[in-house]
Amino acid sequence: MKEQFRNLQIIFLGLLLGQLAFAVVANYVMINGVISDTGTLIYLVPAVMIGGTVAGFYIFNANLKKFAASESTLEAKFVEYRKNLFVRWAMLEIGSLLAIIAAIIEAKSVYFALFGLGLLVFSTTRPDILDFSKRFELKLADEQKLK
Repeated sequence: MKEQFRNLQIIFLGLLLGQLAFAVVANYVMINGVISDTGTLIYLVPAVMIGGTVAGFYIFNANLKKFAASESTLEAKFVEYRKNLFVRWAMLEIGSLLAIIAAIIEAKSVYFALFGLGLLVFSTTRPDILDFSKRFELKLADEQKLK
């Protein structure tokens, strides 16, 4: 089970570094020329980021709370945890990537600030054995299996 958490953490790191790499490329494109400046994205990007963050955390917490009440095996709980992590990460990443795209289109650094906020929120969702144990209220024997 510990190896599965390690795999989740590697996926998390890959997603995090992918966002950073995309931001670096976008910054390079932005510095070398403006594509267009519509001005409408300044409202859309924060709305998508906030909506995605709220939806991602709500879906994650609601699904895990519902599943935690069931009498399932440790492996089934982990599968549910992993599935909901992917959904939450996708919801968070949508806003961050949109902020980078907006920075490319409008060549404004304010979108990189929004991206930074999105990245900060994303970084708080790193998978953790203690969080898993707490969310599913694992028994001592199951906790020992994790460690």
